[in-house]
Parts: sequence; structure tokens; C-alpha cells
Amino acid sequence: MNGNFMKKLQPKRTLIILLFFVAQLAEYDNMLSAQNSQLQKNLIIGITPGAVSYFGDLSVYDFEPINKLSNESGLAIDFYVGKKIERYFEFGVSATFGKVSSAKPEADTKFHSSFAEYEFLVRASLADFILPYRSLGIDFGLLTGAGISHNRSASYRISDNSIILSNGLDADRNRNGKAQNDPHLIVGYYIAWSINNNWIVEHKMSGKFLTTDNFDSFIGSTGINDRLIFTGLGVKYVINPSFTMKYRDLPCAGSREWKKFQIKKKKY
Repeated sequence: MNGNFMKKLQPKRTLIILLFFVAQLAEYDNMLSAQNSQLQKNLIIGITPGAVSYFGDLSVYDFEPINKLSNESGLAIDFYVGKKIERYFEFGVSATFGKVSSAKPEADTKFHSSFAEYEFLVRASLADFILPYRSLGIDFGLLTGAGISHNRSASYRISDNSIILSNGLDADRNRNGKAQNDPHLIVGYYIAWSINNNWIVEHKMSGKFLTTDNFDSFIGSTGINDRLIFTGLGVKYVINPSFTMKYRDLPCAGSREWKKFQIKKKKY
């Protein structure tokens, strides 16, 4: 009797154990899905084509923007991945690829450089500090960070195209030898317009302050290291956004924040 009872009970016990195991797997899967969703929330990817302008010993048009863009700048493209942690701050990494050249006739010297820059960036929204309850999808703020420039360059005589100094390029601008790695600091700004909750159009400008004077393969006598400025206009896509650039949720009526909002409305 007991043996028959145990035989009847065993399949039920096995079924209960299997159901419990399936329930645990489902709970674990939901937990992973929630974690992945949280990781993806406010994840931002972007691409910005633009131009890089050179400032250094072989630049001539530092105070002439049009001549600077046409004679001492080159095309570049920037790829960005970031995450908005809070409404005010965003952290990200970028990779920029480009080429730039310049010539200084009085020194009979010119240079050419091709480079890749890898950077860590922090962005702070001034718009959310100044106009938190704005109705337009406009954002603007500051960006800063640090990176490393991996560049190949060479300086040449204008008169006969002979090489003066090479860091990874030959006379025909082909790769030859080792490239140069140069750490740099970044300071800049951005202005962005939100098309909708996911798509953003953004203009940004950032100055790169190199830690050596050899980006142009020419050591000058000024004692000032070479500098670069990137200017571009691009697009960004926000995955699973929880913030919008248009406005914050309005505060509850009667609250301290609501009273401040009423005062701000009168000012604007």
C-alpha cells in the first residue's frame, strides 16, 4: 500500500520540482531582462562629420577663420557612445579619424598628418540648470575630458618636397615607421536640438590641447604645444530614453519647487 502510494506520489513530486525550476528560470530571465533594459536606458550613439583645424608652429591663419578652414583644416569624422546618468550629466567615449595639413612659406616648411583620437568625455547640460522647464527641444552645455591621439605625420621642404622629420610617414605620405601617441585634454561646448525623444541633431566644437609639440613633426621655438579644434554637425540616437530635452515633468501644485517654477515663469 505504502509502495503504491509512493509510486503515485513520485510523478507529482517530480512535476512540482520541474515547475519550481521553470519558475526560477523565468524569474532569473526577467531579472536579466530588467538589468539589460536598465543598462540600455538612455544609451546614446552618434556620428558627427566635421573638420579639424590645426594650430601650431606651421600655422599662419590662426585669426582668420575662413583661411583657417580652407588652408589649415582637414575633414574628420567622430563616432560616439555615451550614457546619460542624470538629466544634467552624460558620460561617453568617442573615436575621431581625420587628416590635416598646413604650410608656412616663410619657413619653407609644410606638414601632413593622419590621425585617430580616442577620448573619454563628460558633458554637462547648462540648459537644464538655467531653463529646466523649457518647452523647446533645445539643449546646450559644456564638454570636457581626456584622450590620446595616435597620429602619423611628416614635415617637408616646400621647395623640393624633401623630408625634414618623419613620424610614421614617408615622402609620398605612405606609412613608414612608428606612429606617435600623444595624450591631450579636451574642452568644448555643444548645442543640440531634439527632433523627438530618440533623435537629436547636434553641433559641437572641442579644443584638443596636446601634451607635445610634435604633432606636425616640427619642433618650434615658441614653447607652446600643438592644438587642434574639431567642429562638426551630426546626429545622435537615444536608446530607451527616460529623459527628454523638451521639459521636465512639472512639479506638484503647491510644492516648494512649484512655487519656484511660478516665479521663473513670470521672469520669462
